[in-house]
Amino acid sequence: MNLGMETECVEYKRSTSEMREGMESIASILNKHGHGTLYFGVRPSDGEVVGQDVSEKTLRGISQKVGELIEPRIYPQIERLETPDGRAYVKVTFSGGERPYACDGRYRIRSADEDVPMSASALEDMILERAAGTDPW
Repeated sequence: MNLGMETECVEYKRSTSEMREGMESIASILNKHGHGTLYFGVRPSDGEVVGQDVSEKTLRGISQKVGELIEPRIYPQIERLETPDGRAYVKVTFSGGERPYACDGRYRIRSADEDVPMSASALEDMILERAAGTDPW
């Protein structure tokens, strides 16, 4: 089964062994678009579902990493999916409106299908934008 190519809002990771990179992608996508989808068990080069072992522990581990590494906190939907031929993979759907988002204290932004370091001025703009939208009362 093929899910198509990666985009600015969709990221593929071959397995959960790339967890940290996946968390960086979540923060990057949130900083640019405010929502997106991350898949584990999908080949990044062409979007082919290669599958991986997916247990309750796998899903819980993803949830815990999101909680540990992404700030401000988000609450993604994490689900186990399966191809018609039985290959399991994970879909993580996320959104957030409290930019900027950091992964382990580092700020990145999505550019095509890459997560690039955010410039100081872009980070400052996002912080000021968030502060301006805060109602003190």
